[in-house]
Amino acid sequence: MLDKYSILIVEDIPVQAKKLQYVLQKLGHNVVWKEDGVLAYEELQKNSERYHLVISDYQMPNWDGIQLLEAIKLNDKLKKIPFILLTTIEDENIFFKSLQLGASEFLNKPYRQEELKLRCQNLILLYEYQSLIEKENQNLFNELLEKNQILEHKLAELSKTHTQLQQMQTDLVQASKMASLGTMGAGMAHEINNPLTIIKSYNSRLKAILDKEEFDKTRVDKINTSIDNAVNRIMSIVKHLKAFARNEKISDSERATIDINQLLSDLRDFYGGLVISNNITVSEQFFSGDYKLFGFRTVYEQIFLNLINNAIDAMETSPVKTLDISTELIDDNQKILATIRDSGRGIPKEIMDKIYDPFFTTKAPNKGTGLGMSLVRSYLKECNGTISCQSEPGKTEFFLTFPIYTNNSKDTKQ
Repeated sequence: MLDKYSILIVEDIPVQAKKLQYVLQKLGHNVVWKEDGVLAYEELQKNSERYHLVISDYQMPNWDGIQLLEAIKLNDKLKKIPFILLTTIEDENIFFKSLQLGASEFLNKPYRQEELKLRCQNLILLYEYQSLIEKENQNLFNELLEKNQILEHKLAELSKTHTQLQQMQTDLVQASKMASLGTMGAGMAHEINNPLTIIKSYNSRLKAILDKEEFDKTRVDKINTSIDNAVNRIMSIVKHLKAFARNEKISDSERATIDINQLLSDLRDFYGGLVISNNITVSEQFFSGDYKLFGFRTVYEQIFLNLINNAIDAMETSPVKTLDISTELIDDNQKILATIRDSGRGIPKEIMDKIYDPFFTTKAPNKGTGLGMSLVRSYLKECNGTISCQSEPGKTEFFLTFPIYTNNSKDTKQ
């Protein structure tokens, strides 16, 4: 037997209502009787959560069974309550109309008590199961909503942290750039001082010519050309320096093909004076042919400047100071191998695995940030390159490989 449920019967004939009430109460249900559709609907509105089943006659004063059914199905709080329509009229239109409006069952009078009993039980059980499922679904939805809110909060925190990390990375890269420029400041000053010396010398010659009033147009034009070349050299160095040192996010539009041999030659603007002042002999040996890299020029500059800067530092106390920079084609001209070789003190085997770790450095305090080699490896990963190292006392070699750019090359990560 089912647990006690509440059933509303709607019947305008008291004898029929009492009979139906008796059958349902015998099954253990609470039964409420109303004489017509209007009174039944008012009761349902007052006690919308009380009832588990409505059994209504078709023919009644005020609202009939169809009108009551239609009103119930239009009410969001009542529309899920099962509804059985009883009638003595054998009219297919009434049958189809009731089903169209959402009636659960349609029974003709006189009904069989056993059939009514089973139909009531099935509908109440179905209604109860549906209510439990909806309640469970609502609980799950609320739980999911709560977890989703937590997740959104975590994502917001993660996004904020990611933004902060990006800014920190930008700041670290800029700090590394400034450290490189600080280390090579003397060399940069030397590179700029050379053309300034030339300008000063030729300016003295011009003054001498003017003092003697011996104007020679050919000679003056030659002096003027030399001065222009020296000024252009200074402008080129300053422009290169500003581009390298800028603290701005590089846009994708700045990716371009890069001549690695020309890039390595141009880097002399940064370290040329430094190798002269330290009596370092530099040799360059580059492959021939029109093979290019692709990406951001400043990224490649930072890679090589960090390695060259380290090489110069490593040779500080070396009796023989040589810096060899070379490029060659490998893997059937699919890649470029760049080698940076110095005659410095070498890297001890016990720290070889640590040289790419952030903030690891063997330099004196205030001379290195410990970021250079970490950035080199990170940059190489971005441009699909590789790096390896061989070292012994008196010789350290870094080998870098880069994919050669072709018109069919897909965009790199960089």
